[in-house]
Amino acid sequence: MKLRKILYGYRYVNGAISVDKAEAEVVQEIFKDYTNGKSLLKIANSLTHRGIEYMPGVTAWNKNKIKRIIEDQRYLGKGEYPKLIEET
Repeated sequence: MKLRKILYGYRYVNGAISVDKAEAEVVQEIFKDYTNGKSLLKIANSLTHRGIEYMPGVTAWNKNKIKRIIEDQRYLGKGEYPKLIEET
């Protein structure tokens, strides 16, 4: 099983963590869908159906990946990560 080396929505640029624009848009969509009542499974199925990559060549999403994204405080700008979402 492959593991990401950096949190989804970010990438390294010259050794520093920066926002990956395309992935950040997916993260923001995930949070929006979840706060609007969409289930973890429906969000995962939608991303899989649309062929959104989680990692290069990996387009299979599941509710556990979505749950980990939703629960991760770093998306709020915690630690060394730039803020991607607003706290609700």
